[in-house]
Amino acid sequence: MTKPERRLPTRRDAVANRERLLVGAEDYFAELGIDAPLHGLADRVGVGIGTVYRNFPSHPDLVRALYDRIVERFDAVAEECAQQSSGWDAIETLIRRSVQLLVAQPATAAIMRRQHHNDPDYQPGRKWSEPIAEYVQRAKDDGDLREDVTATDIATIPFTMSSIQTLPMGEESAVPHRLITLMLDGLRAHPHEATPIDVDPLSRREHYSLVHGARN
Repeated sequence: MTKPERRLPTRRDAVANRERLLVGAEDYFAELGIDAPLHGLADRVGVGIGTVYRNFPSHPDLVRALYDRIVERFDAVAEECAQQSSGWDAIETLIRRSVQLLVAQPATAAIMRRQHHNDPDYQPGRKWSEPIAEYVQRAKDDGDLREDVTATDIATIPFTMSSIQTLPMGEESAVPHRLITLMLDGLRAHPHEATPIDVDPLSRREHYSLVHGARN
């Protein structure tokens, strides 16, 4: 009886394995921390440790690849912002979409911090600084934004809200929407009408349940 021929790995296999590793690594690091061992990642994804090291010879190489994926996501947000008709709309889009990304990918902030530690000179995010400054100035010129708000304030806000990602499943979509709306109203030039919020506030019982039931 003739033995079946063993299929040799193809370039497509290699690309698929690399993508599986990157997707799995985001969840793996979000759950166990950025220093979780790569052997565990290999087990999680279902590949050999040799496959991990062929794609990412070291932990910093994996972090760099994950960081570049994050940059691509924020590039997409930047494109959305650039399409807005006003500075204020661009700022609101930036904050809302960035928070969505941080909630959807809980390891983002840790990956960004570790990449900066590994290679502080690698700063592709600098390209976003000038557009954000332009949105801020346009919003001020239009009378929509407080004069004391800076571009750095706007860029920092999504990361200050990233703890929302620890809330139990099912609450991430409603709670951020309400809190972001309240925060945006605080950024507006005064006086202005309060923005209606279509999400009911949490009761004291719901708040207690959220805080004490938050994911680690």
